[in-house]
Amino acid sequence: MELELPIDSTSKTRKDLAFKQRLVNYCIEHQLQSLETIQLAMHDAEQEAAAYGCPKDRYDGFRNQQIRKRNMLSKQLEQTEVNLRILRSIDYHRTSKSVSHGTLVVTDQSFFFVAVGIGMIRFEELDVAVFSTQVPVYLALKEKKDGEIFSLNGKNYTILQLI
Repeated sequence: MELELPIDSTSKTRKDLAFKQRLVNYCIEHQLQSLETIQLAMHDAEQEAAAYGCPKDRYDGFRNQQIRKRNMLSKQLEQTEVNLRILRSIDYHRTSKSVSHGTLVVTDQSFFFVAVGIGMIRFEELDVAVFSTQVPVYLALKEKKDGEIFSLNGKNYTILQLI
């Protein structure tokens, strides 16, 4: 889903450092909520395994399933904690000359935030793509500057502002 914006410097497309700070704080809150959800799910998996009792045999399917679920959630928890550290390290007082980690990219059609792999979020009535430097979208944007055009999925975008 993309947000269609006119190619001009209206108040809808021009953003400032305060907007970026609110976006970073929103992403941090999003990750904190994910952290809480994952911790609750891990606790539930542990409780179910404990309530089930001792393993019936070496190949006890239900107990093994709960252990696998807990291990998967543990990896998700670890990644969420890494995301939180990365988000908290972003200097939202810094404006960017070219696209790099921590840059908010305002284009004629969409908003892109190079931070962590969250995906599309709805923030202040705008759709913002939040992604890490490890994805192909970043390669299309890397080191681009104001006014430059880049192509993504066969569609051209003009960079209006870097924050």
